Order: sequence, then C-alpha cells, then structure tokens
Amino acid sequence: MVESDPTLALFIMDLRSKSKEEIEKIILKHKKDMAIYNSTIGQTAYDYYLRTFFLIANSYEVNEIDFVRAIGSPDINVKRIGYLGGSFIKDTSLYISMLNTIKNDLESENILDALTFLGNIQFIDQEYQILTNKLKELIIANKFKREALVVYYKIINCVSRMNLSEPNESIFFVKLQILIDKLNNQPSKEDLEFLKNEKEINNVIYFLQRSKKFYIKTKCVQFLNILFENNIQIDKNILKFVEESIVIIRLLKKTFGEVAYYVECVDFLLKNKITSQKIQTFLFKMLQSGNEYFVSVAVRLAKKYEIYTDIALEKLIALGLDTDDNFDLLISMINQSNFEKIYEKREEIIMSLEGKDVSQEEIQAKINKLINKYLNFCSTNAVSEVFLSFPLYSLQKNVGKFLIQNHALKIYEDLKEKESSEYFSLLYQCALISNKIHEMNYFTLLKHLQIVKEEIKKDYQFYLKDTLNFIITLLFYKKEQLKNTQEILIQIYKQIYKLNEEIQSILIENILLFNVYLKEKTLFMGDDLFLEYFYSQNKLKISVVKDVNELEVYQNNKNLTVHSHKESNGMSVYEFIINNNNDLRVEVVLKNYKYTNIITNIY
Repeated sequence: MVESDPTLALFIMDLRSKSKEEIEKIILKHKKDMAIYNSTIGQTAYDYYLRTFFLIANSYEVNEIDFVRAIGSPDINVKRIGYLGGSFIKDTSLYISMLNTIKNDLESENILDALTFLGNIQFIDQEYQILTNKLKELIIANKFKREALVVYYKIINCVSRMNLSEPNESIFFVKLQILIDKLNNQPSKEDLEFLKNEKEINNVIYFLQRSKKFYIKTKCVQFLNILFENNIQIDKNILKFVEESIVIIRLLKKTFGEVAYYVECVDFLLKNKITSQKIQTFLFKMLQSGNEYFVSVAVRLAKKYEIYTDIALEKLIALGLDTDDNFDLLISMINQSNFEKIYEKREEIIMSLEGKDVSQEEIQAKINKLINKYLNFCSTNAVSEVFLSFPLYSLQKNVGKFLIQNHALKIYEDLKEKESSEYFSLLYQCALISNKIHEMNYFTLLKHLQIVKEEIKKDYQFYLKDTLNFIITLLFYKKEQLKNTQEILIQIYKQIYKLNEEIQSILIENILLFNVYLKEKTLFMGDDLFLEYFYSQNKLKISVVKDVNELEVYQNNKNLTVHSHKESNGMSVYEFIINNNNDLRVEVVLKNYKYTNIITNIY
C-alpha cells in the first residue's frame, strides 16, 4: 500500500504562507516538475498527483490532462487520485480521452472507482452512451446496483423513462436525486411532462409520509418545490402534512438531517404563502438558537420572506461578517426602511468584519460596499458626515455621484490645513468637485508627498499606494515643475524602493511617464540606478552618477564610440554621435554589476 505524501502538509503550509505572486511561482514550478517527471507509477508519482489534486480542488490552475494520464495508470493509488481530480476538470472535452480507460475499469476490480467518478461529474458526453449496456448488466446482476443506476440514468438523460415506483428506499433516493438535478437544469418538454404524472407524484408522497429517513423526506419536499415552480397544483392535505411534520421544540437536540428537513418544509410552505404561527415560531427559534448553522439558515429565510428581518440583521452581525457570504447577505438586506438603523451599528459591523486572515484592505473594501449602499438611501445633508467619518471611501472613483458642490466645498475648507494622509484623497476629490483644485499649489502637494513618503517608511498602510498615485497625478499637471518633480520622485524611490513592490512599481511608472513632456529624459536601469539622456542633432548625451565603472551604448549590436566625456556636478556626462533612429541598448557597470536597458523612440 502506498503511504500518504509526508511532504503534502508542508506543501500546503508553504502555499498558505505565501503572497499571490509567490503562489503562482510555486504552482508553475510544480507544473514543470510534473512535466519532467512524467510517470504514473510509484510513490513519487503519487506524491506529485496528490499535490496536483490539492491544487485543482482549491481552484488553482493545473494541467488537467495530468488526470487523464493518471486514470490510465496501472498503479491503483495514482488511478484513484486521477479519478478524484478528474471530477474537477473544467475542459469536458478531456472526458472523451478517458472513455476507453473507464470502459476497461468497469470490467475490472477498479469498477467502483470508475462508477464513483461517473456519478460525481456533472456533464456526461454523448459518446458515453456506449457504456449503457455494461451498466444494465451490472444492474441486472445486482452488482454495485445503486452506483450503476446513478450513472445509467445520467447517461440516458431522459427522466420520462424513469419509474419512481421502487420498494428500495436507497434506489428511490438515487432516482429522485437524478430527477431533481435534471428538472433543475434545462429540462426538456418531455421531462416536464413527467411532472403531470399523478402516479409518480403519489410515489413521492408515499415516501414523504412513510419514510423515517430525513434525507429522503427532504428530497421529497424538494420535488414538491419543483411542482410548485411549474404551476402544478398540490393537494391541500399534502401542505397540511408538511406543516404538521415540522417540530419546533428542542431544536438543538435534533440532528442536522432533521433540521434540514424542517427548513426545507418551511421554505416550501412560505413559497406557497402559508405563514402560520407554527412556521413563524420555528423561524424565531432558529434565529435565537445560538447555533451558527441554524442562525445562518434562518437569516436567509428571514431575508427571503421578510419575516423577523430586524432580529435577523442583529443575529447576522453577531454571527460575524468576516466571510464574504455573510457580508454580502447583510448588504443585500439593506433597504430604505432599515438603512439608518444599520448605519447606527456601523462600529459594531466594522468590528464584526475583522477575522483571523482578513487584511485591512479587505476590510476597507467591505466598508466601501456598506457606505456605498447607505449613500444610495441617505439624504444629501447626511453625505458630508459620512465622508468625514470614512475618508478612505473617497479613494473610489464614484464619489462625485454623492457629493454635491456645496458640500464638497465645505469639506475642502475643513480639510485643507489637515496633514493626515487618511484625508488627502477626500481633500483632492472635494477640490475637484468644488472647482478649488487650482488652490492645491505645487508646494502643498510636495508637502503631502513627503508626509506619505515618511509614513511608507515608518508604518506602511494599504491606502498609501492610492494616495501616492493621486498626489503624483496632481503633480503631473504642474507642467512648469515636471523636471523638478521627476527628480524628487527619483530621490523618494531611492529611499523606499526596497520596502514595498507596489510602491516601487507606482514610482517607476510615473517617473518614466514624465518623460513624455521632457527633453531631458530618464532611463531606469535597475535597483536604484537611473541615468538621464538628451538627444539633439544626431548627438546623444547621457548623464550618470560618477560611481559608474563603465558605460557602453550599442546600436544594431555595434558598440558606439564615446565622442566626448566630462565630469559635471558629481555626474559623468557622455556624448555619442548616432546616425539613425534605431533603438539603443545601454549597458552600465556599477560595483561589478551590469545593468542593461533600451532607449526607444529616440527622435
């Protein structure tokens, strides 16, 4: 027997501790290792495929064809990983490549693995029709009958041929599940005709009333839901039975299977406009249960049918909003009648957003969604207070939708002397809206730039990158100071480029953007090395720090001769003669390290 991969846990821990970019590199390396190893036998192969399965199961991109190779392996452990991973494949055309292997496995000791795979996948291609005879043999021989039935009905893909008159509860359950899946997923007219068959409906009702297994009773109610959605009349006695079967006492003592059945019943009855005291009591007790699962389900029902919505909101916030599902549910519940109450709970909501693995940037993104929803309902007089309470919301582009000119002007006047980077973006947005942007003079912006730089150096916060970008954009419009601004940005870059890759990228991008309007242009060589070049009348002048050991320029792979060289203000200035507009390759050696870059668009 092949043992489990002892390094898989380390592989998973390594992934979880890395940034998105680092994870991509790890996955790329794993793909290359898979391609190089290219074996489907033995412990090492099993280790590789186990890691690949972990990746695809967690929605990472992998080479899906690896699982096609794995199911063809003579190594049973690798084959099983192949079947497991195969059920996650997005490229369904690969299923055709598996067909012969699956056919052979249905006739071998690997039959259960093949049947399980076929039962798990959502899509079965027409070519798989050739398996029906083999499946019939298994059913008749009572060999893996339940699994074979699942796949058989999936392949024939026509519910009208199904008969729900079945003494075996397990087989009935499988048939009903296939039926529900098909009727919920683009059913044909022939399939929908099945719903009008009273005999089959009575078979479902029989199991609903007689079965003691709650998972079967739940499926029966789901089938009744489909009848309702297709406007098929349901007997009032059945509705009465469903309501009477709900138990509202000692919910916490019930199994999840029981509660799931009761929830299905309540949902079904509420769809049918039945809102009895018993149903409302059940929902209230679920909300008050303290059980995370029960509360979560009850909140969704309360929202869906607008029952106990105030209590549901309180319970949802108490449950925690650090998961996307819970937070999105809260946002969807905000409306004209409750937005003020929810805004009053903003501090409680923000505390509820904090989770173990939730970054401040993710929290702010959720706060922005909350504020955006609130601003769509609140009065214009309340807008200013919201923006001043949540200034980072102004990093979004749509603030002009809510801030009118008079309010923007007042905020601008209140903030223009404030030296807190959290408020800079709000100040700039208000200056733009109130036509006061001309008052944001060059030296004020430089002062803000220095404040942001110092904060990046001392205690980097996620919003500083956007604030920095905003300041540089405004500086870009001070055309008379472009060269000076570019030099200041270069100096800032040299101080902080090692601290943060995002900040490094923003600075480089903007430093080079300034070249568009400058005659003396800047070329970034790498690390903290920049040089300046100027072209005029076939002469190219390059200025670089004196510490540079060598500087060479190539055009068409030809090393250009230095026409002149001099020292000026701590810089080495080289002059070259060039006769055409082909790109130039510049090579600089500094402290025994060579830097290379290209000068394009010389003219």
